[in-house]
Amino acid sequence: MSTSTDLLAAILLCMVLCGSPVSGKVLKVPSEHPTIDGAIGVASDGDTILIARGTYEHTTLNVNKRLTLASDYINTKDQIDIDETIIKATPAAEKQWFALNSKDSRIIGLTIIGNKNHTLKITSPYSEVLYCNFIGGGDQLSFEGGGGRVAHCDFDGAGDDAVDADDSVSYVVEYCTFDNVKEDADETRLQPKSGPLTTHVFRYNTVFKAGQSGIQLVDYAGDSKRTFRIYGNLFLHCEGSGVSMTMRLPKVKNHLGL
Repeated sequence: MSTSTDLLAAILLCMVLCGSPVSGKVLKVPSEHPTIDGAIGVASDGDTILIARGTYEHTTLNVNKRLTLASDYINTKDQIDIDETIIKATPAAEKQWFALNSKDSRIIGLTIIGNKNHTLKITSPYSEVLYCNFIGGGDQLSFEGGGGRVAHCDFDGAGDDAVDADDSVSYVVEYCTFDNVKEDADETRLQPKSGPLTTHVFRYNTVFKAGQSGIQLVDYAGDSKRTFRIYGNLFLHCEGSGVSMTMRLPKVKNHLGL
């Protein structure tokens, strides 16, 4: 990522977190709308859903509009607003129960608690997840054909990978911490794809403990058209290695045809 692009990203983040005016309406949960999904249902592109401190349990939460979901952290810059504004999976929540499906959707300043299944998936070409805590769950944040920016987030207790990328497009993961990850802090699969080259950045992160690797790149046959920029990270206790590269081999039938 170029210096000018980095500077632009920093300026935009500052605008978001320094109280820049929002273009749409602010919908308050629960004082105006009892539930988050109810607020999403009546919101329009460009609106902000401002969530008060509390715990909100959801089985499914889909963001199919260009929305910002945020705690009062966007106004106060108080860490307690992050810690005490909690979105939690119900026991019945299925894999990837929380989804960002619309381009330019954002999550800012929330604690997201998963169940035994996976948690947040990003399918849009660009979404942002900023200043969030992820606790528990399988894969805590997944780029599923999507991309975007994940910054200043804490990932703790992933039951599989903290960040998992399948068929991803360009993404940036930066200034995040990873602890008690069962497998990899970041696992990216390099499935072949067409189109332009995409850039995947993992920088200035700290991995305290991972059962496998800090970053694992899983190669596939064919051209993935991805380039990686990995720098400025600290890997402390990774059972595998800081960065590892493996090849996914095609299945071969044995002599019994199985």
